[in-house]
Parts: sequence; C-alpha cells; structure tokens
Amino acid sequence: MTRFGASILEGVLAFALIYTVYATGDIRTDPLGSIGPSAIGLMARAMVLATGPFSGGSMDPAAFGSAVIASRCKNQAVY
Repeated sequence: MTRFGASILEGVLAFALIYTVYATGDIRTDPLGSIGPSAIGLMARAMVLATGPFSGGSMDPAAFGSAVIASRCKNQAVY
C-alpha cells in the first residue's frame, strides 16, 4: 500500500472510531444502558484486525513511539 493510501485509510479509521465514541458515549440516548464501551471496543478490534496488514491499524498518531521501539520507521509520514 502506498503512503497516500495508508494515510487515507488511517484517516477513515480515526473518523470511524471518533464517530463510534460520540454515537455510543451518551448514556441518555442509549436504549440498552451501558453498551457504549463494548461497542467502542468491538469497533476498535474490528478496525485493527481489518487494517493491521496494510497500515498497522494504529488509528493514532502516538504509534510513532512503538515504531521507534520496533525499529520500523519506514512509513512514519502516514502518522
């Protein structure tokens, strides 16, 4: 995957995660009670599993630290 494609993919992942947090985080609008944390966790897990082989599935610019520790700084422009 190219750097541009990985950047777009990470942007979509970040948007989807933030949307999930905002959509499920308000307990006043949640008819099932406290399903918000479970939905956020399931969404994060699904995104990491789906995009892990392509861009690492990090969804977070803080991945720079783990890339330095793992000595994998090839595509840090994505983050």
